[in-house]
Amino acid sequence: MTLHPSLEAKVRQRVGIRDQYMVGSGAYLQLRYGEDVRFRLELRLQVGDQLTSLQHITDNRYLYIRRDTGNTKSISRIDLKRVQTARGEADRNNAARHYGSLGVGGLSQLLHGLAENFVFEDPESATISGVNVWRMNGAWKPEMLAKLLPEQGETILAGQLPTPGSLPLQLPDQVSLVVGRDEPLPLFPYRVEFSRYDSDVNQRRSMLIMELFEVRLRPDLDPRHFEVPDNEQDLVDETDAYLRKHGLVSS
Repeated sequence: MTLHPSLEAKVRQRVGIRDQYMVGSGAYLQLRYGEDVRFRLELRLQVGDQLTSLQHITDNRYLYIRRDTGNTKSISRIDLKRVQTARGEADRNNAARHYGSLGVGGLSQLLHGLAENFVFEDPESATISGVNVWRMNGAWKPEMLAKLLPEQGETILAGQLPTPGSLPLQLPDQVSLVVGRDEPLPLFPYRVEFSRYDSDVNQRRSMLIMELFEVRLRPDLDPRHFEVPDNEQDLVDETDAYLRKHGLVSS
């Protein structure tokens, strides 16, 4: 994501739970600001009579996370400078130069998660709605699958497939990714789909689909879109929890 210029896109999301599907919508803004990148991701999902919303916003120092579920509202932040420093101390040969390449929050976090957890087949070229793209499917890396299924860990690491249907029901067994092929948005993620094979109906079932569409370059984006008021009440700092979760040493 750090390679891309300032842009905006609409977001469409579909979540499948058993035979029920919930549809959400939102927007993604990205601003090239000097050598760094700031983003704002907004998602809204209607669950029955209740509206759930999520915001990820980065400024010049923090990732802010705002969650609203019905009457319950919360806002927290993660100090990107501390994460950058901790990552550099943990791996000096692979230190992130910019906050945007940390993979903390937003689409960057999603793509980093895919790269860390899945291995992808060779991409196939395609053209969708006039846009040249790469399409590829991915499956769990053996080392990640062994962690998810410790009782089968040895056989999985030895090259065997896990027992069919043994993954927890809330987890996918495949991810499909569609990314841009040409300038000015090479490798931009237009579509991500998590799915799972359902042996009862002998077909693959979508669990989550996220699509970005009506993507437009926006060199005129106002930096104020990426600001969070300093007077936010009940702001919780989650930096220490993030560092512990990812095995990083707090500085």
